[in-house]
Amino acid sequence: MIFTIPMVIKKYSNILKNVGMLLVMILMILWGCFVIGRMDKVLAKDIQPQLLATKIMYNPSGSDTGYEWLELQNQGDEITITGDGGKNSWRFFDGSNHLLKLTQPLVIPSGGFFILADDKNKFLQQFPDYQSPIVETAMTLANKGDVLKLSTDGGQTYFWQLVYTFNMGGDGDGGYLIWQNDFWQPSQKLTPQSKAVYSQDIIISEVLANPVSGQSEFVELYNRGEQEINLLGWQIDDQTAGSSVYTISEDVIIPAGGYTFFDKEKTKLVFNDDGDEVRLLNPDQELVYTTPFFDKQADGVSFARRDDDGVWDSTIAPTPGEKNIIQKPAARIIVTVQLPPPPAENNSTIESLIIEAMPPITEAPWEIIPPPVGEEKTINRQLLEEIKNAIIKPAAAAGGGQQTTLQLRSGQATNSQRLTISSKYILYLKLTLVGLTILLIIIYFSGLWYIPQKIQRKPKIWPKNLGENSGRAP
Repeated sequence: MIFTIPMVIKKYSNILKNVGMLLVMILMILWGCFVIGRMDKVLAKDIQPQLLATKIMYNPSGSDTGYEWLELQNQGDEITITGDGGKNSWRFFDGSNHLLKLTQPLVIPSGGFFILADDKNKFLQQFPDYQSPIVETAMTLANKGDVLKLSTDGGQTYFWQLVYTFNMGGDGDGGYLIWQNDFWQPSQKLTPQSKAVYSQDIIISEVLANPVSGQSEFVELYNRGEQEINLLGWQIDDQTAGSSVYTISEDVIIPAGGYTFFDKEKTKLVFNDDGDEVRLLNPDQELVYTTPFFDKQADGVSFARRDDDGVWDSTIAPTPGEKNIIQKPAARIIVTVQLPPPPAENNSTIESLIIEAMPPITEAPWEIIPPPVGEEKTINRQLLEEIKNAIIKPAAAAGGGQQTTLQLRSGQATNSQRLTISSKYILYLKLTLVGLTILLIIIYFSGLWYIPQKIQRKPKIWPKNLGENSGRAP
């Protein structure tokens, strides 16, 4: 039967209609998504942040350098401020455009405040209790008046601006301007260069100076007070004439009773091999806390402060950013051997190893020390290699130490040689037996067990008239 195109169309017309309708619906959905996406971009471009300037310090008393700032309030929806230099990074304009110094996006909720400041540290010296975000940016505000602007498109357009003049007040008299009742009004005068009072509740709580692979050197800080503290401007240093001082250059809020830590990648501190100490200084470079001098620590062992009595001690359990755990390094373990008289040849025996630890240690891997070379004939040294990383639960022993006894059954032995069966080989044997058992069960239930019985050799069937059909002569 020959099919023509009209016949195919007629036969499959319903299917073609459904496919066509489906394609039309898909195209309509894609077009709708495209239109909605474009609308979102247009609306996002048209809806700019709604900001209100609430305070401005344009002419501080004395030197202006570092003491100029501007407070803004978000009167619209939540906004995200970026300052990484990208296309949508914010820029502050005071005659020229300046990027905001932000290492990560800053979210300002509706109704929230934030500060644009020439210098965070100097702002906090005058307002140490200020809690809203502070963003640094280059700033030179004219004393006689100026026009300030903000942009989110690289300075091509500006969504906000502020005009001020010196006759509004705050002109070098120690005050600043406040927006109240829809007017700018001068504030009360500030004490010039007033000295901030910094908390004494921030202390160093742990130092890891000699990490193992996978760890990093760190210095941990602890807030033992009842209020959160902003660590901006605080400094961490090792002993005098050691590494360069590390200054915390961004907002780091440490809550009451909380911990935070700074690793070597940030601090660039290099501790001395023979021992060191670590110091904490406030933004005025006043010494707040110093650790005791600590000797060189073993690999992976940190120097930590005990929370109960404040005493510093070594611990094999570093806890950066968390409550300290004081766990002493494992003591060295001496192995002694008690053996019955040498057994007859080809008999088995029981070896009793008494393992003692002085001083007592916690449940942890014990370091097994083989006996001196001259005594090695009394114990199988391979056995020690196999158990040296075992975790042994010790019991109390006389003299304040700890001890445990291992009962080790050896195999065939002679007066000059003791053979042991390692536990790992016994494990391999058990796994092999289990595997064979499972394999036999699978074979039995799958019917494979009877396959050899079912396979029978078929007899050869020869034609009845072989002579007639073989082509041979009758």
